[in-house]
Order: sequence, then C-alpha cells, then structure tokens
Amino acid sequence: METTIFGDGVLSGYIPVADETWGVPVSEFEPYSGPDLDRARSLLAEAGYPDGFECVMKASPQYAFDLSNGQIMQQQLAAIGVNMKIEQLEWGNLLDTYRSTRDFDLLNIILTYSPDPDGYMYDLLHSASTTNHAGIADPQLDDLLERGRTTVDLEERKKIYREAQLLLENDLCPILTTFEYNQYWPAQPYVMDYKTIPSISRIYMRDIWLDK
Repeated sequence: METTIFGDGVLSGYIPVADETWGVPVSEFEPYSGPDLDRARSLLAEAGYPDGFECVMKASPQYAFDLSNGQIMQQQLAAIGVNMKIEQLEWGNLLDTYRSTRDFDLLNIILTYSPDPDGYMYDLLHSASTTNHAGIADPQLDDLLERGRTTVDLEERKKIYREAQLLLENDLCPILTTFEYNQYWPAQPYVMDYKTIPSISRIYMRDIWLDK
C-alpha cells in the first residue's frame, strides 16, 4: 500500500471495509505476521516445485495501480524462486480474458462499487456462476451465497455475508484481495446538482449547471 497508493487507502477483503453495513474489518481476519520465506519454500517443495516455477500475470495499464501492485508481487515472489512475468493488455482485451477466455495464470484487476453484497460475491464465487473466474467450488460457500440473495431480513443477511467473508479470507482464499484506495472529488461551490457515485462514473455531468 505504501508503494502502490502512497498509503492513501486501507486494507480490504472481499467486500470493501468502507461499506460498514456489509464489510468485515480486516482486524477480524486471521492475523498476518509477515512473510515466512522458509515456509513458502517448503510449500513449494511439497507441491513439487522445489526450484520454483514461472508464471504470467496479466494486467492493464488502464489503471496504474494494477501494474504497480503487480510489480510489488513480482519482487516478493522472486524471493522464493517464482519468476512472475507481467503481460500488459489493452483494457478491452483484459476484460475479455477475465470474463470469457480465462486464459491466464494470474490476473490483476480493479473491481468497482456494488450497491449490494451479492454483487461482490455470487457472480465471482458461486460454483454455478459463469463468471466464477477462480473456479472455486465449495458447498458451504454456495449455500451461504444462495441464502444471501434470497433472504430479505437485513440482520440475517449481515450474518450470512459475515460468515461468507470469514470463510473466504481464513480458509478458501480463491482470490487475493489487497486494498481499496481513497477517491477525491474536487468541486467549486457554484457547481450545482452534480452527484458522485462510487462506480467512478461521471454520468451526472449532464445535469450540472453553474450558479455564478
């Protein structure tokens, strides 16, 4: 975070912690005590890669953070003998790879705001979803996500998505989540009727007028 976004953000999980209704604070996940290179090398050897391996991460320069945090990961993996190359794709090609072909070893991409926790979870993580890019298939997770999208009671939904996030972060981890960065919206007091929305869309520019 310090290198990629100059510290201007917060660690995050599968649902952004900025969404206080649904996001579980990262302090409640199993604690991370720092890199254990000996343990990492031991796991590589156990998996049949005692000398490491080569892989490719696909990312787009559309969003600079996707490249810079990929470069940090590249440096970290090199320490245990994993040679990760970064292949830059035009944004449209990356989306096609992400949504359709799934032709990647690793893929780094920024995800935007969803007004409901189902938008962060079901499409990406349910075994029956056509956009389950990580290929995760876990019966307990499937049950939680199905209940989450069919239950109307707010407090019950909070419990369901809390359990799903803890299961994902502490046990399954099909996707590595990193951070959410702060966004800034400069404006003048005479700019009227402009609405900001978390998706970063500027669609409401068409409604503004100047009171001067």
